[in-house]
Amino acid sequence: MGYYRRKEETAEEGGIETTVIFVNRVAKVMKGGRRFRFTALVVAGDKDGTVGLGLGKAPEVVEAIHKGEELARKNAIKVQRKGTTIPYRLLQHYCSSTVLLTPAREGSGITAGGPARALLALAGISDCTAKFFGSNNQVNCARATFEALKSIRDPKELVDRRRNFKRWRERAQAESPRASALAKAKAVAGSEVELQTASGEEAHPASVTTGGSAAVEPAAPPDVDAPSVVAKAPDDESSSEASAPAASGAERDGAGE
Repeated sequence: MGYYRRKEETAEEGGIETTVIFVNRVAKVMKGGRRFRFTALVVAGDKDGTVGLGLGKAPEVVEAIHKGEELARKNAIKVQRKGTTIPYRLLQHYCSSTVLLTPAREGSGITAGGPARALLALAGISDCTAKFFGSNNQVNCARATFEALKSIRDPKELVDRRRNFKRWRERAQAESPRASALAKAKAVAGSEVELQTASGEEAHPASVTTGGSAAVEPAAPPDVDAPSVVAKAPDDESSSEASAPAASGAERDGAGE
């Protein structure tokens, strides 16, 4: 059964208005054939900050709409508003659908399509812009918009929550077992260092002082680019000993002649 829309109807109890966004026919294949049922997505609100969303299912259209209205009234929430718009921008995901709600100036009207327009109008928001991303499924878009309106908080309340969260986190970190274990480990390590320093185990030879003088550090070795070879000059005695055998050989040659 294609897209179906019904005009807003004012209920007798509490002045709640309901709007049927769409009615869909679904089929289930049974042994004897197909069994048809209907689903109705209904929005209920009083245009004064209260809005609800319901999805009714039944074999007949009227019964499905009636169930959707009951669920919408049952799931009604109170929406935080700032005049005729929302306090700040909202980005909400639901399944594959994403909605971005942006506040608008007074008198701008509702720039939205699909289920977002009905939800914003029945919530009492007359100036707002809605943009959908991803899937355009009517149920997912409606639920994303409903969750976005449900997540609105007073800015002052958000600031107080952040401050309280910071205080709670600091207190929790200080009282956590891990923090106490780290503190004990640091205390034990500090005591061990003090004992080693007192016994002289940590004293380095380069930092030992004598006679109250300042600590002397060892000199750094000179930079040597390449090994240098120095030729040693021969001594007089070694040169005479080397020339003596040559002279004796010459004498032998003269005597032979």
